[in-house]
Amino acid sequence: MMIAGKSFNIYSVDVKGTGAAFTTVIDIEKSWASLMKYQLISKQMLKEMLTPQMKEECYGYRIWLDKKEEGMYDYHFEGCDPGISFYSS
Repeated sequence: MMIAGKSFNIYSVDVKGTGAAFTTVIDIEKSWASLMKYQLISKQMLKEMLTPQMKEECYGYRIWLDKKEEGMYDYHFEGCDPGISFYSS
């Protein structure tokens, strides 16, 4: 589509919002607390999730690992689509 000399790809994201693009800070806080208290997955699964899975040691299972010092990491999730982004640590 062209408007005033600018092109827009209207097919790059959904036309209407979806559940994947809506949450609250309180929801995310509850998610982190539940994850770290083994309420979402077992202690063993969480340990594997937070263990580096790549040679570069920057990614676990579905979570980014920010190396602080030997064996110590900060964790974060992130994602984006055109016009919206998400980062939580």
